[in-house]
Amino acid sequence: MQLSVLFEGQVAYPNKANEQRVLRAGVEQAILADRLGFDRFYVVEHHSLEGYAHSSAPEVLLSYIAAKTEHIRIAHGIVCLPFKMNHPVRVAERTAMLDILSGGRLDVGVGRSSSAREQQVFGITDEETYPQLEAGLRAIVRMWTEDELDFSPENDLLEMPVRTIRPQPMQEPHPPLAMACTKDDTFLLAGRLGSQRCPTRQTGRIRCAASVRSTTKLGRCVNRLTWPGNSLPIDSAPACSPRCSRIESRPGATDCAAFATSSNRLAAGRPPDHCPIRTRGPTTSWSQR
Repeated sequence: MQLSVLFEGQVAYPNKANEQRVLRAGVEQAILADRLGFDRFYVVEHHSLEGYAHSSAPEVLLSYIAAKTEHIRIAHGIVCLPFKMNHPVRVAERTAMLDILSGGRLDVGVGRSSSAREQQVFGITDEETYPQLEAGLRAIVRMWTEDELDFSPENDLLEMPVRTIRPQPMQEPHPPLAMACTKDDTFLLAGRLGSQRCPTRQTGRIRCAASVRSTTKLGRCVNRLTWPGNSLPIDSAPACSPRCSRIESRPGATDCAAFATSSNRLAAGRPPDHCPIRTRGPTTSWSQR
């Protein structure tokens, strides 16, 4: 079993003093969680949701927490990937930098954003978020792992000249990835891309497990998004049996009873040698296998 903390920056009576107190308390919670042996500290990203969540710059908070802690993994839960909110280049750069400075302790969750209220702040529509989520996630993984990137042949949503994006993350081949899932179509997308589900309060374990299991019926292995060296697109990825080694069952897991994974996520999620979660049994985490 893994135990994590999810920080949203909720302020019951919003004013400047209470807001500052809550944000500073979040840092104190992370330090205490590190001392107590918690596995991860998630920080959300929300915008213009007064009272509900005042965590609008998670990359800043996570950087500060990384400098104050030693063992606990720090996690984006999640980065909003619509391009007007967070351009894929900036996400790749910021997360790689944070992964290096934290000693390889970063997990990266991504999502579309939670509401039209937030999307309207940046002038985006809900319909735009789906293709930008997938295109942005694919691009970020390539920026983390490749040189001299050229997106023009395959990604008409991301227009940029051939460039190398630096720095690249410490973890090999890249930090573990997760996706926020509250709708059936997002569950299917996460399973199709081989991304772990990011924890949310709205979604129960049974629905998540059933949805991810349904994606295995597609008979596809994880493709090049999280499997460097595999150049096949999703629709032509090699078929695998329901008992493929890339499909794991985790009856002891706290998030999903079953989920799709890939060989590089297992390597990417391996914690540093000093991380205390190594001593918590053989089924502690998919990241240790």
